[in-house]
Amino acid sequence: MNTTLTRTPTTAVAHAAAALPRHDTTIRSTRVTARTRRRMPLLLIIAAATAASLPLMGATPAQAAIYRDPSADSRARAALAASGCRAAPYSFSFSGYGSVMFPEHPDKGWSRSFSPVLKTTTQCKDIQIWNTNNWRIRACVSFGTSTYVKCNYTTDLIAGQWKNVATNVKDGTKFRLVIGVMYEDHVPGASGKAEF
Repeated sequence: MNTTLTRTPTTAVAHAAAALPRHDTTIRSTRVTARTRRRMPLLLIIAAATAASLPLMGATPAQAAIYRDPSADSRARAALAASGCRAAPYSFSFSGYGSVMFPEHPDKGWSRSFSPVLKTTTQCKDIQIWNTNNWRIRACVSFGTSTYVKCNYTTDLIAGQWKNVATNVKDGTKFRLVIGVMYEDHVPGASGKAEF
């Protein structure tokens, strides 16, 4: 079998290639855009449904976890209870601290007692005391483990009041509470709760 090869001029090949249909990039990009637009509403619907179902799955607002209001009104107490701070079980309970000794001290000072060594936790940023008596009490914080370290400052608490006795204390800090009553008040001692 005899095969004869003939050479085709380069210009003829170029003309033949030009005659073939080419892929239009404009059409391709339009198709991609149209496909994306069709999927958009579906993604929005899925996102909205997920957001709406979060409360049903037990999600809570982030504000509840960090809310710490020093006031003692019922709404603030409820929000604090949700965050775990100032909510039972309390970090520390005390009773009869700083019982009055007779006769009264001549300088009208205060009768005080030291708590055991305590340590701050992650649930509150401050050291707080709730006076459960019907009379005022006085408190302060002695940082460290000794009973000979001076207090930071003294704080008076009226009956039924929550009050910060130290603020912005680092978690895991060891301290003692110094709690008591004024000599001139003629009361049996200080009782209450502490959160830290």
